[in-house]
Amino acid sequence: MDLSSVTLTKADLRGCNLTGTVLLAKCGAMLSIPTVPQFSRPVSGMSRGENYFHLTVPALEGLEWRLSACGELSIGFGGTCVLYSAWGTVACSRVGTSIEFRGPKGTANVPCTPGVEASVKVDVWENYSYGSRVTVEM
Repeated sequence: MDLSSVTLTKADLRGCNLTGTVLLAKCGAMLSIPTVPQFSRPVSGMSRGENYFHLTVPALEGLEWRLSACGELSIGFGGTCVLYSAWGTVACSRVGTSIEFRGPKGTANVPCTPGVEASVKVDVWENYSYGSRVTVEM
């Protein structure tokens, strides 16, 4: 579709399915639209005990992904443990004003603003220091 004559000013793109890249016609630049949640740094090589990481969640309504934990560790959000001392998977989704994290131990709901990228603090407890890691899977 040719969008070369379209101008968006203070547009609310909630509910739009945006993927890939968008060309900014005036300057010829490309704008990348993030579609995958990312940690601020690798979640591996952690010290034993409690560690904190930030997960950036794109502003895409209905986004679903998984956190895959390899190693003997626990994962929590805002004081709610969703994975306890185990290998496992945490199912994640962003709907409306909440980001939900569902694990075998429990469910945590983190508030967010619709249409705005969110930064979520993830608590990871390393029970043993032998190379545990957490990765994002789509």
